[in-house]
Amino acid sequence: MPDTVTLQDVKSAHALVQKYLVKTPLVYSPEFSEATGSNVHLKLETFQRTHAFKARGALNKVSSLSPAERDRGVIAASSGNHALGVAFASALLGVRATVVMPTRAPAIKIELAKHYGAQVLLHGETYDDALAYARTLAIEQGKALLPSFDDLKVIAGQGTIALEVLDDLPDVDLFVAPIGGGGLVSGLTVTLSELGHPARVIGVEAEGAPKMLESMRAGQRLKLPHIQTIADGIAVQEPGKLNFEFVQRFGNEILTVDDAQIFEAMSRMLHDVRVVVEPAAAAPVAALLFDESLQNLGQTICCVITGGNISQELLKQVVQGQLSKEGASIV
Repeated sequence: MPDTVTLQDVKSAHALVQKYLVKTPLVYSPEFSEATGSNVHLKLETFQRTHAFKARGALNKVSSLSPAERDRGVIAASSGNHALGVAFASALLGVRATVVMPTRAPAIKIELAKHYGAQVLLHGETYDDALAYARTLAIEQGKALLPSFDDLKVIAGQGTIALEVLDDLPDVDLFVAPIGGGGLVSGLTVTLSELGHPARVIGVEAEGAPKMLESMRAGQRLKLPHIQTIADGIAVQEPGKLNFEFVQRFGNEILTVDDAQIFEAMSRMLHDVRVVVEPAAAAPVAALLFDESLQNLGQTICCVITGGNISQELLKQVVQGQLSKEGASIV
């Protein structure tokens, strides 16, 4: 299998997305544009099926399986949104799905995965714990393991976001997107490269889970011994192998934001844009608002708002404007 993603791969994935999923809105934000000194647009994957961008890569991966693999069923590990994508895509294509999620995954994501038809197993405290268990089960049960980010089909699926943005905003200068394992940033970057488009892609990590940043500094993939962040969707200890290679190859800049900044960005999204977002989805907005390197660029910027699956407890805190220290972090 080739170790890259071609433009045709992304276009093929986009044909599936157009058939089964939603072309999500790209909206101009006067509030964030004024606050940052740039022309800010928001790609609202909160309005995607499953309310998260992960449905794109999951659908592309499940659709690529052989009949024999589909018959045996699939298994995936996820902190939440990939589980929803796998559950949704599998139900759509008639495949039995099992998803392994950390015990501290948000209850709303666990319940939605069940609602979409997946068998849900809870194991470990982190995504990486869940992944190790899913790998063991995949071997024992003969099921296809569907990676959350470290997979060319998944990366191509996430790259469809770039095609949609360029269709509506061809003169975009900069994409800002969150980094969990790196699938989204990889997909955006390789798609732009294949198209010969000059837009840059900046990835944003939680300060409490800076696996890609630390790996880039070390020149090799690192697994962080400890992570702690409100942003469950990007609470990953180790970047994907393919994803790290893509980030290295294309020289993506990586920024970090802390939990307080993420929470403030969630609040601003709710009150200024009237859109509910989960913590990981607020990370790129937090970078725009608080990182000096992104202030007053005078550029056309697309923030990829990756999902809106947030617990009622955390949403209540956002509405009240006060983040509780109990139960809000993943370790």
